[in-house]
Amino acid sequence: MKVGVVGSGLDGSTAAYALVMRGVGREVVLVDKNAARAEAEADDIRHAVPFAHPLEVRAGGYEALAGCRAVVLCAGVGQKPGENRLQLLRRNDQVFREVVPAVLAHAPEATLVVATNPVDVMTHLTARYATKSGVPNGRVFGSGTTLDTARFRTLVGAYCGVDPHHVHGYVIGEHGDSEVLTWSLVTIGGIPLKEFARRRPRRTGGRRLTSADRAAMTNLDELPPVGTKIVATVGPASRALAILRRLIEAGVDVFRLNFSHGTHEEHSAVLADIRAVSREAGRHVGVLQDLCGPKMRLGPIPGDLVECPLDEEFTLATERASDSPRELTCSYRELPNDLKPCEAVLFADGTVAMTVTDTARGRARLRVTLPGRLRSRQGLNLPGSELAVPSLTEKDLRDLDWTARHAGDVQFVG
Repeated sequence: MKVGVVGSGLDGSTAAYALVMRGVGREVVLVDKNAARAEAEADDIRHAVPFAHPLEVRAGGYEALAGCRAVVLCAGVGQKPGENRLQLLRRNDQVFREVVPAVLAHAPEATLVVATNPVDVMTHLTARYATKSGVPNGRVFGSGTTLDTARFRTLVGAYCGVDPHHVHGYVIGEHGDSEVLTWSLVTIGGIPLKEFARRRPRRTGGRRLTSADRAAMTNLDELPPVGTKIVATVGPASRALAILRRLIEAGVDVFRLNFSHGTHEEHSAVLADIRAVSREAGRHVGVLQDLCGPKMRLGPIPGDLVECPLDEEFTLATERASDSPRELTCSYRELPNDLKPCEAVLFADGTVAMTVTDTARGRARLRVTLPGRLRSRQGLNLPGSELAVPSLTEKDLRDLDWTARHAGDVQFVG
């Protein structure tokens, strides 16, 4: 397998070195705007081959990426002192506008792995530029919080005196200031962290882990990070006063009210309970109103069920022209006219995925990329597509009237 690395700075050269040391592929190509830097890094890494795995390591231009099965994108500029993430994003977006089309022009079958910061947003932008080049966004991946998770496990292992290979825990969310350390899920050798600390006191003396212990493990002054907020959805299982109290005690910052369900009277009652419990706890808790928005659902399917094998073709039409269960319709009639080739269509909460392969007036041809089964009236989601459907429905406007009547109590609308 041939792997390309675009950008031979610290991240790119380290990625190439890791590929060689782990024996991934049989050829690694480094590409950089500074050709001399790419040549120098390729030479240094190639000299490690006799002590690692039999790979060819070389430098070249974008044309050298031809035949690559995967390309790691590390190109971009570093964050300057005092520069915020938005400013960094603007500069790296300009870089990727040129890099992504150039890579795909020579390696159209490659999977793209993004490591440039801010990595989550850059991954989204890469998927958009890839789609414009005719490449499905399902072939774009970001490194996300993989590095953060590795650091987290290493620091917890060092604090507890165990090999980090035996530490299992994850950093989730967006890489950076708003990421979340999932302390409640951390285990060491299969034992929950709190239980491990009790059984094997090293620095905690067998007492309950405190925020200070957690901060010491991760070398942070306070946890969770300043940018992190905990949002909890209030539903039938969590609307009781006792549960609301427990959620606030556990650190919830914002309660989410889901306006896809429930009446205005029910939401008003829940809001009053939240405010009462918040005053009782002596801590203000925000309230987020989550509007329903336009809902798109499949129309009736003959037989009510259809299997969707991998790579099989389906048709999405404005009107049903046959009794085939592979001809789908949607509650938003104009959807086939809004879709474009290479766009993704997710069904049934993402359990089935298809990619648009071709479009014509009133019809769109789809190919299954994530197999499963579909039933009548299941939901659709279209990440990255531009639709003509209004973003606010009549129901949303009525729900916003409810918000206006509770303007002092509802802080966020989504």
